[in-house]
Amino acid sequence: MRTLILCIIGASSILMAAVIHGTVNTETRMASQVEESLSRAMMETEREIAAQNSRGIQNREDMISAFMQMLAVQMAQEEPGAEIEAAVCECDYEKKTMEIEVTARYDRPDKKRGSVSVRRRVALAKKE
Repeated sequence: MRTLILCIIGASSILMAAVIHGTVNTETRMASQVEESLSRAMMETEREIAAQNSRGIQNREDMISAFMQMLAVQMAQEEPGAEIEAAVCECDYEKKTMEIEVTARYDRPDKKRGSVSVRRRVALAKKE
């Protein structure tokens, strides 16, 4: 009888460990996927604005606005279900550089909300 109880406890422990591992692995994979999408969207936005050679950008506010609009379009393509929040940490209009922190919030499989942040310095001038 004692052996049966120990076997049931052992099997339950192994099953619980497998479920926990699967949940953590899924959450980690989703966070990595959203972070990759966020990074890709930021790089693509930077490249598109630089390719346009900052056309129509007259001042600091135009530069920030152009970046945010392009980033929203890119993120909608990369991660349609994610909510994004962007903050401009630093902006130098003369050098056409900005430091941006973008946070994406997404739904995890366990119905909770997850979030990932990416901070990057971007150059909006065409490299020659």
